[in-house]
Amino acid sequence: MSVTIPGSGQVVVQAVQVTSGTGVTTSSTVFTSTGFSASITPRSTSNKILVMLCLSSQANANNEYTGFQLLRNGSAIITFAPQANRISLAAGVGANNGTICFDYLDSPAATTSTTYLINFLVGGPGTAVLNPDGNYSSITLLEVSGS
Repeated sequence: MSVTIPGSGQVVVQAVQVTSGTGVTTSSTVFTSTGFSASITPRSTSNKILVMLCLSSQANANNEYTGFQLLRNGSAIITFAPQANRISLAAGVGANNGTICFDYLDSPAATTSTTYLINFLVGGPGTAVLNPDGNYSSITLLEVSGS
């Protein structure tokens, strides 16, 4: 079954969603894998994948932040590595929980299994946590065809 997006001529061909409440901690100041991923096999090389992410994170000390990377099949396609003490997409300064949500329209040009993975880091000497306190994160993949 497919769903046509009214007025756009585009069709959602398939959808995949993965959620996780498993806490993952890092003290690395370089990007490291969270193990949190979702895979989809596009039906046409001309179709696009709308990647929708909501990530819950926490940096556990003052003046720290959490940075994220979105990888497609092991290669980074988006990096959010904000500076400490600035309002930015990756929340967590001052040991506060934060949730970031963003969308990315990708063109993988493939009909083989395509995996989207989240990496993260902590900016500073402490730790960063994905899904702190039992919070959930999600990855939703929509394959979109049409003009």
